[in-house]
Amino acid sequence: MRSMRSLSALLLLALWSACNPAPTTSIPPTYPPATPTFHATPTLAASLPEPGIVYTPAGDEAVVVGMLENQSPSSVSDLRLQIDLLDEAGAVLASQQGEPLLAMLPAGGASPYQVILPASPGAASARAQILSYRTADIEMLPLRVETAEELSPRGSSPSLVGYVTNPGSEPATVIGLAALARDESGRPSSAALASVGPQSLRPGERAPFLIVPAMAAAGQRYEFYAAAIAGPALEDPPVEVVTNEIRRDAQGNPFLLVIMENRSDLPLWASATLSLEQDGAQLAVVDASPASPIAPGEQRALTFWQSAAPPAALSIPAEGAESLQFILRLDPLGTRPVAGRVMDLRLELLRYESTGSRLILGGTITNPHDGRVERPALQATLRDTAGEVLTAGSLSLGEHLALGESASFLLLLPLPRDAEPAMAEYDLKAVGVIP
Repeated sequence: MRSMRSLSALLLLALWSACNPAPTTSIPPTYPPATPTFHATPTLAASLPEPGIVYTPAGDEAVVVGMLENQSPSSVSDLRLQIDLLDEAGAVLASQQGEPLLAMLPAGGASPYQVILPASPGAASARAQILSYRTADIEMLPLRVETAEELSPRGSSPSLVGYVTNPGSEPATVIGLAALARDESGRPSSAALASVGPQSLRPGERAPFLIVPAMAAAGQRYEFYAAAIAGPALEDPPVEVVTNEIRRDAQGNPFLLVIMENRSDLPLWASATLSLEQDGAQLAVVDASPASPIAPGEQRALTFWQSAAPPAALSIPAEGAESLQFILRLDPLGTRPVAGRVMDLRLELLRYESTGSRLILGGTITNPHDGRVERPALQATLRDTAGEVLTAGSLSLGEHLALGESASFLLLLPLPRDAEPAMAEYDLKAVGVIP
């Protein structure tokens, strides 16, 4: 009986609610939180033909040389490769990671790579695969590589010299130039990165390059691959060349004396490249940047000559010096103010000796400052009694010196004929930079 009354009450309540609806309020609809959309890095479409394997003369290392071509629609950077040495059955004998010689590749661009692994008996082939990379939303510009000529400078390895040109209508910054050598059968046999200077090029401007192949051999043919990005508008650097002349030492060998002047109000790092041409053909190219900053108003003298030590790539022929042409190019972007304070270092000269055609300077420099100095360097200038420069040079002494730390130096300079070092005045200065 009680349950029947309860059921009747519920029915009456339902009927009343239907006839007297409760007031309603407008409630905005709610949706589940949106799921973030993750855009995966697109798979790089690339061509990796089977690389070549070349063994070092000692036979203890295998050099794997190959090509990577970016066949994707975007530029890529930070490429990492894995190189495997395989036996005849395809089993992996050794592996090593590496990267292409060019740090960035445009769509359709290519770069050689060269990776060294321990020699593995039974290695029959090599395999390359891409491990990682980044897409690069950067405008890349084409460069034109002019014919390079093979050269065997005295006292150094065979080298390749040539020119890279900006054929476009806007400034370009060279980020890499590489050469791939192929043997007589067409297989990759060697690869190397070039030294290019200046790296910033105006429209139509060209810069010399130097490549020293790691393993040069007869019968090789070379392919060149270059990469550049759009650069800023370029202004002439505030460093000017005031002297550029050829002299001869006591044995008749030519050398070049260069004097550049800092015409700004700030100490500057000067970035320069020196190329040597004869009868329209390029013979050599060398980095001509002073090892230490040039002070405001200072005239900095340097000499360049053939020696067994750097710059060994500067091979100056003894004959036909009258037709030699030295071209010094200053890099507008590389020539920049010093970030920090230029500080004098303590210098002790322990050796001052003339061999007739060479002046030998030896000694030590020490950092006396309370803190580390960066890029310690020595500058030496020898003048006659009239104040004219006879010879000069600079020498880098490492990356840094801690408080109280010393470094020894030995600097060889060419002496012009009829020079008398005993009657000359020398100016030696060692400096470093405190950031």
